[in-house]
Amino acid sequence: MENKKVSFKIMFPLYLIFFSLLLFSTRDYSQVQSSPINISNINRIIGILLAFAFVFIFFLKNLKIRKLSFLFILYFNYILVSFISIILFSNNFLYSFWKLFEILVVFLIGVYFWSLSFYFEKMAYILYNSFLMFFKLLLISVVLSIVFFPSMALESASSIGSALISFRVNGVFPVINAISVGTISSIVFFDSFINYIFKLNSKKKNLFWMILSFILLITSQSRTSLLGLFAALFLVFLLSKKIKLLWKIFALIFVLIIAIIFNNIIVELFVRGNNENTLITISGRTYWWNYIWNKILNDNIWHQLFGYGYASGVRELALIPSNGLMQTFDSTYFSSLAATGFIGTFLIFIIFVYLILSSLKKLNKGLDKMMYISNIKVLGITIILFIKSFTTDTINVLTFYLPFLFCIVILGKYKNEEF
Repeated sequence: MENKKVSFKIMFPLYLIFFSLLLFSTRDYSQVQSSPINISNINRIIGILLAFAFVFIFFLKNLKIRKLSFLFILYFNYILVSFISIILFSNNFLYSFWKLFEILVVFLIGVYFWSLSFYFEKMAYILYNSFLMFFKLLLISVVLSIVFFPSMALESASSIGSALISFRVNGVFPVINAISVGTISSIVFFDSFINYIFKLNSKKKNLFWMILSFILLITSQSRTSLLGLFAALFLVFLLSKKIKLLWKIFALIFVLIIAIIFNNIIVELFVRGNNENTLITISGRTYWWNYIWNKILNDNIWHQLFGYGYASGVRELALIPSNGLMQTFDSTYFSSLAATGFIGTFLIFIIFVYLILSSLKKLNKGLDKMMYISNIKVLGITIILFIKSFTTDTINVLTFYLPFLFCIVILGKYKNEEF
């Protein structure tokens, strides 16, 4: 492994993916069907195509693909299952194949950076820090949206009208919904908190990002993001032997005090002004999940194995139980069930479980400080995404989190002796 400087050119495919992930307006299903290519998503198309061309040419000319991690193999199999699902059942080949092409390109970029990490000593850290910088810039854009477009950024919703906070924070330019604001905020908070504990970077910078991301997390009212963050922090504190006992005791006492003093406020934040039925059904999601679960159980073996057509099948089926409101089942696992059947859903689930278990296995091994911290971050962020995946799409389609998945796989791959 060589200690070379990583140039802008080498990182360029990543920046193209960042560019493709920016959204400047939203469209409903009928608009997508009538006009798949629109000025609102032209940056996504350009970014994906250029990234593919760059990586394809680079592999042809320069780079040998290194032996892939098991997690890459799992995701490649998910892509294969998606392809079979399209061939068998898709009613819109153009749309389905484009969405498949998107995740294939991200997979290839993951392979590209995986292979480069064997040539550049700090590639994993550079890649991870690039993602964190991108996420932080997105949070800054949300703050600017609040300042310049408050009526649009502070979304008032009838379902939370009687909640403790009667609005949800969104990004306006680029468009970032409250769910994504919450998920990104939980990731940034976790990263900054770990940096603060282990005295990485400036203490003031870490505190700034902890405060800002926590405020945005609370005001986004994304409950599963908050739950995922708490679960990640709890497991890391409980299982890590390198976090001082004093820190653990302090954290436990602090959490108990906060829980006792602000008990009513915490409950109201999680209830979010909803009635009992809305809470039990997770804002109606369980009705949609029950629909696709019963449909696939009562269908033939081929639908059970491969779903109803990657991407297009999900959109068509999600419209039915949601009365035309939803284009997805609002869950990585149930959307995968509709798109790729039990095989694809199993692969997605195993990716998370394998990454969590492998991180836990290495948690208290003889790693140096930086490798240990990296492993903690991989573990915590995977837990956040695993829990968040129950109520939103994460790695089953192209979102902020799919390329980030390959990033944390690369971050967690190294053995201590490689540095």
